[in-house]
Amino acid sequence: MHGKEQKVLFDVGQRISDLLKGKIPEKIEVSDYTDEVEKRFVEIANQLIESSSEIHRFIVPLSQGELHSFVPKRSNFFSSPFKELHARLLHLTWQTERIAEGDYTQRVDFMGDFSTAFNSMVAKLAEREQELKETNDQLKLLDIQKVADFTAKCAADYQYVKDKVGAEHDFYILFNDTTNVYECNSIPSGETVVIIQRVVAFDNGNYGKMILHMWW
Repeated sequence: MHGKEQKVLFDVGQRISDLLKGKIPEKIEVSDYTDEVEKRFVEIANQLIESSSEIHRFIVPLSQGELHSFVPKRSNFFSSPFKELHARLLHLTWQTERIAEGDYTQRVDFMGDFSTAFNSMVAKLAEREQELKETNDQLKLLDIQKVADFTAKCAADYQYVKDKVGAEHDFYILFNDTTNVYECNSIPSGETVVIIQRVVAFDNGNYGKMILHMWW
């Protein structure tokens, strides 16, 4: 074996050894060789080094969750499995954003055990949101019924006072639900006497107060 042949084998062998150790070596200088076979051998070795370098630049940020960094060339076939994973993670990120907006129809079917756990989580989120919605609807109906009962009691009290004091006296009902005040009849001047005061509490934490006043 000639000296040049030994040199090219040593140079290529050293680079491959570095790659196997997780190192990215410098490319071999092709101009150092004149024989076409040796030059082609060195060029192939350099392609391997370049592909390994691209994969390294790609998978290190990917392993840290960075999905918008450097992507290897299409001709880098060694990187194909990592590029496929990258594309799926991008899609998974999009699906997660849709779920955060309330779209519980999203499902994952390309990541094995993770898909099973992810889909189970989404299904449980959808189930719990539906339960909360149903509970909220029930509370609203309960509050509506309480308001109706309260209004009926106010009307009864109003009529009771009207019958007792006579229609010629001015009086009004004030209903306060903590955010709005509703009044019946105008407030006349003169002495105010509190006839009835009723308070009702709602399940949502609000309350209502009815106060019946009479003037003469």
